[in-house]
Amino acid sequence: MKQVNGQDFLRLIKAPENFEIQYCRIAGVRTLVFERIFKILNPDKDPKSFDMLDIVRPLCVFAAQLPDFAKKTNRLSKMALLVRDALLRAEEPSILLFKTLPEACGCDSFEADTQPSLQDVDQFVLGLKNSIEELRVAYPQLLQKMQNEIQNSLDRQGDIVAAREGLANSARRIQASVKDPQLKAFCFRLTDQALNEELWIEAIGSFLCSKPPSKWIDSDIMHFEDELHRKARQFLRVESTLFDHNDDATDLHAMRVSITSRDGSEVDKIIRLDDADLDQISLLEKKFRTFLSENSKLAMAAATRVIMDQLQR
Repeated sequence: MKQVNGQDFLRLIKAPENFEIQYCRIAGVRTLVFERIFKILNPDKDPKSFDMLDIVRPLCVFAAQLPDFAKKTNRLSKMALLVRDALLRAEEPSILLFKTLPEACGCDSFEADTQPSLQDVDQFVLGLKNSIEELRVAYPQLLQKMQNEIQNSLDRQGDIVAAREGLANSARRIQASVKDPQLKAFCFRLTDQALNEELWIEAIGSFLCSKPPSKWIDSDIMHFEDELHRKARQFLRVESTLFDHNDDATDLHAMRVSITSRDGSEVDKIIRLDDADLDQISLLEKKFRTFLSENSKLAMAAATRVIMDQLQR
């Protein structure tokens, strides 16, 4: 606990208008709340030598340093939203710690003279801890969701390193053959392998939404998905036309499937296979051969309709 010394009193006497003094009694259950939260925020520090700012300061700094997305998104639990608002609007340390935050976590405020149960303390501390963690991972989870959308839309599932390599190789060929400036710019982002995964995802998101993902609001996520799907369809169509000229070793087992029905609807897709898939594919191939041999014409038509339906999905 900080002690007030003579120099502090001299400064207070000379300019009293610059000071405010607040007495906050930490006794009873408040002591337990104080110690439990202190251990969460300062696991390596002695809980016997602390003051209120040792708890309130890191909480407020944490909230202030959150990406704008984590400060604005509503895609959080109700408790996390209330905790975030309490931290961002905090003015009085004692009110924040013993009233606003407990109420945000669904508990009553902790007064020095009251005796709430240990269950109430546990509920508050656990709720605060979970809310802080939820706020901490809000932006990383957004980036993970964006990565999944990019890989799924561009048909590059699996390991992100291999996916990026395959996308970069295809994007270079497309970039060299198209004139559409937007598609060229999209391919340029896909080919940039100097960036780490997080910066690569952010670069694609910034291009599609014209602002960095860290500053997005919830509506920007839907805008990103719409723009990504449009660009991905364009990318895959052009990639399909270049398939016959594909010299990419990473697509050694790739095959192009194109089906056109009598009503003019068409599907055109490149299916990529790994070496690890080949044994399992051989087993499935034997089953299909047996099925097709029973009535080749009808069986082939049925198989084609199923494949077309699957590709359209």
